[in-house]
Parts: sequence; structure tokens; C-alpha cells
Amino acid sequence: MKFNTKKFKNNIMFFVISALVLVVLSLLSFLIDKSGNTYEKKDLDDKDINITKLVLNEIMSSNNGVITDEDGKLYDYLEIYNGNDKDINLNGYGLSDEDTKAKYVFGDVTIKAKSYLVVFLSGTSKGGLHANFKLKSGGGEIVALLKPNGKAVDAIETVELENNNVMARDENGTWVIMEKPTPGYSNNINGYNAFLDSLKSEEKSDIVINEVLASNKGNFKNLSGEYSGYIEIKNTGDSSVNISNYSLSNDESVSYKWQFPNMSLGSGEVVVV
Repeated sequence: MKFNTKKFKNNIMFFVISALVLVVLSLLSFLIDKSGNTYEKKDLDDKDINITKLVLNEIMSSNNGVITDEDGKLYDYLEIYNGNDKDINLNGYGLSDEDTKAKYVFGDVTIKAKSYLVVFLSGTSKGGLHANFKLKSGGGEIVALLKPNGKAVDAIETVELENNNVMARDENGTWVIMEKPTPGYSNNINGYNAFLDSLKSEEKSDIVINEVLASNKGNFKNLSGEYSGYIEIKNTGDSSVNISNYSLSNDESVSYKWQFPNMSLGSGEVVVV
């Protein structure tokens, strides 16, 4: 069969457009696949939790002030929930961000029945409940909880998360996106309130908020020459206090929004932020 050059030339635009359409469809398919792995956003409700097994329960990959570790450091975290009626010793269980071999292995740690366990994703070997890997806020990684024999107890692919949002299971165990994290507590209103209560110190502090100016309309300039509002902190005690683990926030769900540097306040001394 002889190739018809004239006919091909007359239809060349058709072939070019068809090729472009195929390229565009391929790109759209890639983008849809890329963004399709997401979850419904859901507000906290007052429903009881109805999960009856050991599961990954909450994941935060962009912690900008929700919770700190025991040293006052900000790390992402994941939470495990034991929905069984019996305690489980996690000795030999592991966590991974590759769904293959455990990167972090638990020691002699018991998660009680109907209780939660928070593991910080610090990417360090600090010991304790600090996994030696991190997660990307852009998602696309597999997080797995593995038995000592390497078999997966639970696994989930992460999705892109905004700052301080979490992937979390709702009362029925379905993964959703929540704007109010509840690390160490149930993913409902009661759990959220209990988490906030856990952040309140029972000890009387000598460090107090002494003065607040929300709108500075010419009172004075800061070190950058701007008329900014300020918060004044004062040490009302008799001894010097290191305030490096103290924080300021204007958001109840992000208590550690701004952390003080390593500094001390002497007796009666004030600092303006």
C-alpha cells in the first residue's frame, strides 16, 4: 500500500492536535492520581470511639506548635491506639516509613487497653518514644506499624497536610483530616478538651504576662523601627528563671506557637516580645 503524502500533509494538524490532547490527558491523569489520595475534612464531634483493635490513629507531619516532647522540642508525631480490651506489650513491634522493614523498634513499652501512645518522629536516636525517621508534609509516604515478625498490623499512605493539621481516624476508624489535633487522647471533643487540660501547669509560676498592647498606634518603635504590638513578660519571683521552654500563642490548639530562646529572667526583670 502506497503512503499518501498529500493526504498526510492535509491532516497534519489533526495529528498534532491529537498528540497534544494525549499529552494533556496524561498530565491530567497524573495530577488526578497525585491529588486523589486525600481525605475528607471533618470537625470534632462528641461521638464515642468505636475501634476495637490496635491501629495507627493520628499522624502529624507539620507540627508548628501543637505539642512538644519532654525536652520542649517540636517534632512531628504519630499516635497508636489500642482498641482491645487487654493491654498490649509492644516489645519488638516496630514503625517504618517504608512499609518494609522496621526502622524504629519498641522496647518494653505497654499500651493499655483503650489507651493512646504518642511517638515523636524526631529522626534522631534520642531513645524512648522517638522514632529515628521523619515524614514529609507533602505526603506520599507509607507509615506502618509492624509486629515483631515483620507483618503489618496497620499501614497508611500519608497525604499532604497543612501546618498543625492531622490525619486522624474518626469514631468508626475512617481516616479524615482534622484541624484540631488530640495527641494522646480520643479524636472527639472530649479528647480535645482533655488534651488542652493536660497542657495546663498545676504549679504556680513566677513568670507572668505583665502587660499587653495589641495595637501600637505610635506609642513607641521596636528594634526594627516599626510600631508593633507587644507582650511583656515579668519574673515576679525572687530567683532567676530560664524561660527557654516557655511559649506564647494566640491559638488554643497551637500552644507552642512561638518559643522563647535560651535566656533567663532575673528577679523582677521584664522582657518585651
